[in-house]
Amino acid sequence: MTESEKIAQRAKPIQKKEADLKHRREMNREKAKVRTEEEWQERGDYANGWKAAEKDRQSNLVDDLRGDYERRTVKSWG
Repeated sequence: MTESEKIAQRAKPIQKKEADLKHRREMNREKAKVRTEEEWQERGDYANGWKAAEKDRQSNLVDDLRGDYERRTVKSWG
């Protein structure tokens, strides 16, 4: 095996790693681009008003742990 063949053989895994990293970077850029577009779409939905109302409704379902009796009592106090 000549010297140039040895060098080429050693360089092969490095080239493969570099190609893999390049591919990963491109895929991450694409994912970030899609994610950003989805965030802007969601912000537009909030600006239109309907999504904010839906989120409030969902948060009330999840975050309001009081029962009906406590809710009526709190409303009558305040």
